[in-house]
Amino acid sequence: MALRPYSGFLRELYFNQPDGFIWLVLGLCFLIGASSASLGLAASLLVNNRFFALGLPLVLFNVLQYFAERTRILPDFLSPSYSLLNKSYSDIQLIQTPQEIPKLFILPGLVFLLAILGFVFLGKREMVTENKTIFESFKSKSEPKAKAINAKVVNLKAGKFPARFYSLFKRSFKPAYLLILVLIIFGTGFFFSRFLSNQGDLSLILGVTGDNLVNAWDVVFIALGNPWVMSLLIANSYLIFVSSLQPETGFGQISLFRLGSRKKNWLIQILYLFFSAVFYVFVVMLGLYLVGIINGYPPASQWSATTAFGGTWVNIPHWLPHETSLAGGLAMIFVLLSLGFFAMGLMIYTINTIVNRRLIGYLIVELFLLSSIGLAHGLIHKAAWLQALPLIQNLLLSLTPYGGREIGMIWQPYIYWLLVLVILIPLSLYFYRKQDFAVKTDEE
Repeated sequence: MALRPYSGFLRELYFNQPDGFIWLVLGLCFLIGASSASLGLAASLLVNNRFFALGLPLVLFNVLQYFAERTRILPDFLSPSYSLLNKSYSDIQLIQTPQEIPKLFILPGLVFLLAILGFVFLGKREMVTENKTIFESFKSKSEPKAKAINAKVVNLKAGKFPARFYSLFKRSFKPAYLLILVLIIFGTGFFFSRFLSNQGDLSLILGVTGDNLVNAWDVVFIALGNPWVMSLLIANSYLIFVSSLQPETGFGQISLFRLGSRKKNWLIQILYLFFSAVFYVFVVMLGLYLVGIINGYPPASQWSATTAFGGTWVNIPHWLPHETSLAGGLAMIFVLLSLGFFAMGLMIYTINTIVNRRLIGYLIVELFLLSSIGLAHGLIHKAAWLQALPLIQNLLLSLTPYGGREIGMIWQPYIYWLLVLVILIPLSLYFYRKQDFAVKTDEE
């Protein structure tokens, strides 16, 4: 039983007053839920989007759990499972004495404080009554500049190809989203740069010598090969960005009217979805590489000495550095992630086209992605084709949880995503042709 305490005064409370223990856990669940909901509500003042308000507490919950449980960088009392009295399989220790009870309220208290600060500094009366975010408020103050910019855009006719790409880009990569992406890239790169430096002298451990022991590309490989970082941050951010492509906005319906063809409009959106995936992967890889350089790792055009000794330690197959060059390895990851993100974006696009809701597709695909980590653990000793089914297994060059992918099986994730695309591309066109364009505002 996950909640059953095995030591300390909680054990006595559990056996002597089980009802009291249950009420204590329920109260803590309510407190964590209320603080998370308050943070999401405060976040909506920063970015007026339901995805952001819903996703921020979820991402924060998992990030805190990861850094407290997996990396041990954060103290135990900042782990959500600690405040929920949930004993995990890590070294996190639950409270042992009544004097430690105040520690349970540190995390929800900090989250509540963060939410209150958001309400105080972002919840201005005119912003709430006019349904504006902080960015829209700043934009209204610089109205003349905005009009000058819009005057240049007037020449883009609604039905033309450049106008559609420009409109889709504005919907997907909003300034707030781009800022969050920069923070994610910098935070991820900084963390794994520190992680590599904390591994000690790898030349003594592995018996490797040379000048190029570790380089900036190792930061890229180890970050993009981590299943938790991929599912919670990298892939999740892209899915949020492209989830706004469907259903059609008012501008999209005007463009469709100008084009006079649903098929052409659909083709523009699919091409944009593909190029956005390629652009996103390129930005993430380049960003992680630059953060690695900023943290003191040298730029390089070949494998580092420790990675050449065996790639497993940076989350790639151990044989990969011996079979291909550094450029070849980077190209493999680039193509794999571009295909994977394009396919998952198309999943969201197809689902949202069917249900005419922006939230549903993102939630379904992201939940499938998160649950695929646990599914991958459960399929360890099953048939090879079953092990290849979870989404996360096909976003990584190495299999999770124990790494390793045989040299003859490296093609499997590429075939996996190509099959998904072969199914979804005609399916998305079919449902797009059947879609009922109801009168909607740009924000649901």
